[in-house]
Amino acid sequence: MAKDSTFKTFDIFSVGFDSPFTGTTSNIVEVASQVREQLFRNGVFKYPEVYFVTHSMGGLITKRVLVDLNTCAEDDNLRKVKAVLFYSTPAQGAPIADLARWLSANPQLSDMKPADVNTFLQGLEWQWLALMRERDTQNKTFPLAYGAYETKPMGTVIVPSMYATSRFDNVPPRPFDLNHLQIVKPASTQDEIYDWARERIFEAADKINMHQRGQEEGRAIGIIMTRLKRYNVAYAQYPTNLSLLEVEEQIRIIGKTRLAYQLDPAHGFTLRMAGEDRRLNTLDDMIEYGRP
Repeated sequence: MAKDSTFKTFDIFSVGFDSPFTGTTSNIVEVASQVREQLFRNGVFKYPEVYFVTHSMGGLITKRVLVDLNTCAEDDNLRKVKAVLFYSTPAQGAPIADLARWLSANPQLSDMKPADVNTFLQGLEWQWLALMRERDTQNKTFPLAYGAYETKPMGTVIVPSMYATSRFDNVPPRPFDLNHLQIVKPASTQDEIYDWARERIFEAADKINMHQRGQEEGRAIGIIMTRLKRYNVAYAQYPTNLSLLEVEEQIRIIGKTRLAYQLDPAHGFTLRMAGEDRRLNTLDDMIEYGRP
C-alpha cells in the first residue's frame, strides 16, 4: 500500500506485537491494551479517517481495541474507524489452537480455542455484535466490517469458513483459494487479495461522502425552512413593504450540497432574497452556513 499511488493521500502505520510459538507472553486482552496505547501514542486517532487491515489473531486484537472504544467518552474515536478488514480472523476460534496450546505456553493459543469451549471468544464476539447493533440502531454508518477467509490447507485449513464467521457488512464473507499465510501476502497491486482490500477501503470512503452529503442536505433544508417561515411571518405583518421590495416568497435552490459545490463551483445553493443572489458556498457570503 505504501508503494501504491492509489493510497498517496494515506499514511500507513504497521502494528506489531509479541507472539512466540513457544514461551509465555501477553494474552490477547493485554496485547490489545498495548496496541491501543501504540495507536494513541503515535497519533493514529488524530486522523479523521482510520482503516484497519488485519490478519488472523490481529483481527481479534483489533476487535478488542474497538469494543474498548465503544463508550460515550471514546465514541468520536470509534467513529473515525471507517472500515476493518478481517483476513482469516478466528472469530469462533481455531481447532489447531486447541492442539498447539499443548505444545506451547503462549496464552494467546488458549485465547483462540474454539468458541464453544472458550468464554473469552464468546464474550468478545458478543461485545462485537453489540457494537455493530448499536451502530445500526443509532443510524451510524461506521465502522464497517468486511471478512475474508482461506480455503486451502497448510497441512490443515487454519481458519475454515465456519470459524471465521462474524458480523460483517459483506455477507457471505469472501473466500480466497489461498492458505493462511498466502491470504495476506499479495504478489503485486494487481493481486486479487490486494484488489479486494483496496476496493473495500474505497467503498467505505465513498460512504463517507454519502454520509457527509446527507448531513449537508439536512442542514440546508433547515436553513431554507427557517427562512421561509420568517418570510411568511414578515409578509403577514408587512405585505405592502415586502411587495415593494419585490422579495420572492420562496427560496430557489440550485445544485445539491457544499460538497458538490467544492467539486464543481457551477453548483451549490443559491438563495434569492430581496432581489439578490447569494451563494452559501462562497467565501464572501454574508450568510453563515448552518446558521439561518
